Amino acid sequence: MNEQLISLTKPPAKQIIETKPKANKNLPFVSWSNTVQQLLATVGNFSWKKVPGSDLFDNEGKIEASVWELTVDEIDGKGPYSVQSTGDYDGMKNQTQGFRAQVIEANAFRRAASKLGVNLCLYSTKGYENPDAYVIHEYLKSQNGKDLRNDP
Repeated sequence: MNEQLISLTKPPAKQIIETKPKANKNLPFVSWSNTVQQLLATVGNFSWKKVPGSDLFDNEGKIEASVWELTVDEIDGKGPYSVQSTGDYDGMKNQTQGFRAQVIEANAFRRAASKLGVNLCLYSTKGYENPDAYVIHEYLKSQNGKDLRNDP
């Protein structure tokens, strides 16, 4: 069965979707804390760590991006699964290095979780501009009971 995978790909509840102005649009996103809740509720404990040596700095020496790795023990009885994602700083100027690092980590976490299906619809539909572009959740529900992974 693919119950956890189906749950991971389920679009988020409307009440946890926030918007953030970016690229002259109000793009929907789900906070890192709600993303953590969705992940914990579906797969339980997970590991989250920064990839050593992955920090990138801007011309002023301020942290601008880093790569993080998310590992879950299993999804539907198979695993472990590890995904990496880059987080970047897309906030206000003149923030502390610590604040910038927090934003970078949160961005990387949301992106990494999306690689496991969490809130993926927000990325694949360009923020709900084209909801018909998000098909994986309904497809997985229709294929439930069939093992869709290519793991050995």
